[in-house]
Amino acid sequence: MPPLKTSSPLQRVFGLRIAENVIQLAVASPDSDGIYDLQIDEVACTAPHGWFTAEGTAALQEALHQLSARWEMRRKQVAVSIDGDFCVTRIAMGARHRVDEEIETLHSRVQRYLSLGPGEKIVGHSRESLTAGTDYAVTAVVNRVVIEAIYEAFRRENLDVMWAEPSLVSIARLLHRVQASDDQPILVADGSGGQWDIGIAHQGRLLLDYRPAAARSADGLREALLGHVERLRRFCDRHREVAAGDLKRLLICGSTHTVAGAVIAFAGQSEIEVAVFSAPEIPDLYRIDANSLLVDHTAAVAAVLPLMESPPEGSIPDMLVEVRRDSDLTFTAKMLRLTAPLLVAAAILLPMFTMVASEQDKLEHLHAITIDLDQQLVAARQSIQTLAAKRTLVNHLQRIEQQTLEADWNDLFVRITGCFPPEAKLNELRWQSGQDIVLDGTITEESLVFDMISYLRQLPEVREVALQGTSNEGLDRQIQFQIRLSTQPAKSDSSVKETPHA
Repeated sequence: MPPLKTSSPLQRVFGLRIAENVIQLAVASPDSDGIYDLQIDEVACTAPHGWFTAEGTAALQEALHQLSARWEMRRKQVAVSIDGDFCVTRIAMGARHRVDEEIETLHSRVQRYLSLGPGEKIVGHSRESLTAGTDYAVTAVVNRVVIEAIYEAFRRENLDVMWAEPSLVSIARLLHRVQASDDQPILVADGSGGQWDIGIAHQGRLLLDYRPAAARSADGLREALLGHVERLRRFCDRHREVAAGDLKRLLICGSTHTVAGAVIAFAGQSEIEVAVFSAPEIPDLYRIDANSLLVDHTAAVAAVLPLMESPPEGSIPDMLVEVRRDSDLTFTAKMLRLTAPLLVAAAILLPMFTMVASEQDKLEHLHAITIDLDQQLVAARQSIQTLAAKRTLVNHLQRIEQQTLEADWNDLFVRITGCFPPEAKLNELRWQSGQDIVLDGTITEESLVFDMISYLRQLPEVREVALQGTSNEGLDRQIQFQIRLSTQPAKSDSSVKETPHA
């Protein structure tokens, strides 16, 4: 990772938080006494399915253009944090040799993160030494197509992007700044995107990024945490060597509606103490209007925090490292590169003016051809009507084929076992009534069970995955697990498409 650049004491800096359907901007403007004035702005996505679709890419560019023009962001420093919907964060902590082994294992698995979509996955990495014998490393995994789309959008607006990091990493840093997670680890959940991002933070560092598939609603978040809080406590004690204590406190942030629903969902229980983590006041660093101290602004404030302070070197897992370009070009070289397309266009257009007269003659010839094509189109429409009638029969036969098709159980078994890591052993696979399958097996580490469940949920044949239970009763310290799968009804290889009548 290149050395981190720090902002000038008198330079306005920006923090951008990119969530599923909204971009939030934190604008930090320094005054004469070195205290920043913090303002929050946002632009909602106009595309129906979020930023990273065919329609969303143009909406992302337009949103950045609006914010850039409104706040004069060009050639200013921008820090970016990305919601957990678009990246996966993995932590390694402990002795240096063990951290090396965990990082090497993780790098061999990043291409199997199916939740990030198809295509190549790339990583952003940070590492720091906590003590003489203890290291802490963060690896952020992202789909190359997604991060390149983000970076290209910033490049077109001529913004100086410092880094792009996972949102929970920046929120954990903000918790440390307000001394909310210094005594012992604390649970934090961000509901800004389509699914709750759950993490464990301690002393400004993220100890765990935990995204259960069921946590897509307030009730799902409640059931996931109440069902797994004991495992999370044991995880801190065993794998992070940090005393978790009761691990009862949960701070939540995100959209106002989502947070309000979560507070209601956790009411009436005593296992977890829930508090709302609104954008905090830090008088010695920034001033912020009382109307902006909202729970849905917390992640944006966390994104800009490192640019107002000097973050420790190597503490930010920058996901732009493998896609960043032109970082070493001088200003003159950049200007030449920008003007080169104009020069090339001029060299092409000048000779074309001499071809105008010739093109006019060709247009008259094309007009005659158009009349002939109209006659051919009439004949083609008649043929299409005949084909449409035949296609109706084909559609009917394909529906019969699809309704009578039975799943390829042998192929499904191969796909299921392909989701198991080498450490896992499948003792029994049995089919229950309907489409349910039960898997009994053993594994060496309990945390790998959740990785298996994540892989199984990506299988197109699987509709639902549920962990029935785990136990550790053997002398060999093997973790016994039982997982239930609900499969999709079998589908035909041939797609049934209705062909409209011409």
